[in-house]
Amino acid sequence: MVYPETLDDVDVLAHTVYGEALGESPEGQIAVALVIRNRVAKGRNYLGKTIKDVCLKPYQFSCWNLGDANRQKL
Repeated sequence: MVYPETLDDVDVLAHTVYGEALGESPEGQIAVALVIRNRVAKGRNYLGKTIKDVCLKPYQFSCWNLGDANRQKL
């Protein structure tokens, strides 16, 4: 299992799910969280080792991209 290790992980996870699944059903929100969990669980350095690293990896989740409309809502 993958669990958030820090409050930063929890915060970034919540913001990423919110930003990526804005307007989606609870199932869509869960799907985003599962993508993040699966990427952390793979343990590959290029994906990131923590939830925060995976979420903030450039161009992986559009809500964190500069210029994305949802970034302002985070």
